[in-house]
Amino acid sequence: RVDQKGLPKSKRYGIGELLRMVDLKRATYYDERKRIANKLDKYADIKIIIKEIGKVAQNLLNQTFDATIPYTVLHTDVSQIRLGSSTWTYMSIILDQALKRF
Repeated sequence: RVDQKGLPKSKRYGIGELLRMVDLKRATYYDERKRIANKLDKYADIKIIIKEIGKVAQNLLNQTFDATIPYTVLHTDVSQIRLGSSTWTYMSIILDQALKRF
């Protein structure tokens, strides 16, 4: 939108139109703007403690994901899901690389 700064308001793209173009939900956009504007990190103290006690695991796989023995290479991801009751829950799925079929 910076390149549109000199244009009259009627000729500029609206934020809704830009969000549709990049397929980003309005709520996500405004939530991120709020995070950027709020520079106070309420978890700053905790993050320092975690860095002091958290261990970094060795990179044993070296980006080689061709396991053939079950339970030697596992992948996981955590997703946040909105339930029908408008509450949120978390789901973590673990995939075994050796059992993965393409």
